[in-house]
Amino acid sequence: MLLTIDGVVYDVAEFMGEHPGGPELLKAYIGKDASKAFNGEVHRHSSAAKNRLLGLRAGRASAIKKNI
Repeated sequence: MLLTIDGVVYDVAEFMGEHPGGPELLKAYIGKDASKAFNGEVHRHSSAAKNRLLGLRAGRASAIKKNI
């Protein structure tokens, strides 16, 4: 259950039940970029929430460019 925030990939599978907004909110962003939602479009998360993300990091996303 992966999503990205600001180019970082997070595995939120074990956090689903803990999310204050409920698991359905997180499920809506699985496989998507949740940057806008996390950084203020839906909710401006606290520094505690940002610190919680550190333990959920799974990697960094990068764009792959193909020469056509």
